[in-house]
Formats: sequence, structure tokens, C-alpha cells
Amino acid sequence: MKLSDRSFHLPGPFDGIIGAEYFLQLLKQGKIKVPNQNAILQNTVFGWIVAGKITLPETTIQMSCHLLSTSLNEQLEKFWTIENCLERKILSLGERECENHYKKYYARCRNWKILRPEIKEAYIENMKSYLTNGNMSESKLACIREEYYLPHHVVIKNSSLTTQLRVVFDGSSKSVTGLSLNDALMVGLSMQENLFSLLVRFRSILIV
Repeated sequence: MKLSDRSFHLPGPFDGIIGAEYFLQLLKQGKIKVPNQNAILQNTVFGWIVAGKITLPETTIQMSCHLLSTSLNEQLEKFWTIENCLERKILSLGERECENHYKKYYARCRNWKILRPEIKEAYIENMKSYLTNGNMSESKLACIREEYYLPHHVVIKNSSLTTQLRVVFDGSSKSVTGLSLNDALMVGLSMQENLFSLLVRFRSILIV
């Protein structure tokens, strides 16, 4: 089918205007009705023309709206429930052996410190040696505010032949005043020789 204007569906300028007295003279035999439309195809001396109205199918746009009937507190509670980890962790064979070993050989003291029984006895004996040698004495102060408790813990070195267990004191631990024992004590002179003196003496001896 030859159309008189192949781009009739596109907007554009007019090529000319034909009056009604000449329009009917241009029509030729041949008319086709477009199915389900209010338009026809008419044959003319210039070719087929389209007249009438063509209705295009409407595009349906689907929209969804979700409404939550639960409150914000319930949603937050469900969120935290989902995010929570399992209360009981599944342990491997090695982790279970370690856990059983810990329960068998370790216990908690009254001050919630963890200590093995055999280490506890050695720890007590080590502290008693400070009393015996006069390195420490029992405080007789009645006012608790004037006392300062020096934290200490045990260090174990099984490879040592002489001192496998020793007590280490933490003199840098802050008190309620914000000061530590190291802050309150005078520094004093260094009892050790400096590195320069050691190197000079080292070079002055033939055999070291």
C-alpha cells in the first residue's frame, strides 16, 4: 500500500492547503476501515491517506503500597532478636578439651582472681619471703584513706632453674588521687653505669 505521506504520524509543516471544492475530485475508489478504530484509509490520486482518530492502548503502571501494622518498638525488638548471636557457642574438639582443662585445674578466689592451686601455694610462699626478709611489713594504719594498695601478679617461667615463679609489682597503677607510687617517689640517681662507660671498659681489657 502506497501512502501519500509516509511520515503522516509525525508532526511537521504543511506542504499546502486544498479547498473543499477540489478535495473530493482527488478521491479515488478504495476505502478501508481500520478495525477497532475510528479511522479509515482512503485512496487518492496522491496515494492512500489516513483520516480519523486512532486510539493507542493505555500503558498500565502498577504501584504497590505496603502498610505495617506493628509499632516501631515491635520492629526494633524483632530486629535485635534476629541480630542476636546464639547463646551457646558450638565448640570444636580442641576447644572442648581446653575448656575441660580450664575447669579441672583452675579456680576462682574470693576476689574473683583466677589461680591454679599449685601456683597459689607457691605464690603465698613467695609473698611470705618478703615478710621474712624484711622487704615488706604489715600496715598498722587505722585510717584507710592513707593506705595505698600496690597491685601485683605472678609471672611463671618454667624454663628457669632458680626462679620459676616470681611476683611482679605494678608501681605505675593509678590510685584514687590520680597518682601512682612511681609518681610519688623520687627518681634518684641511676645505680647502673651508662653505655659509654661499659664500652670503654670493654675495649680496655684484652680478654673478656
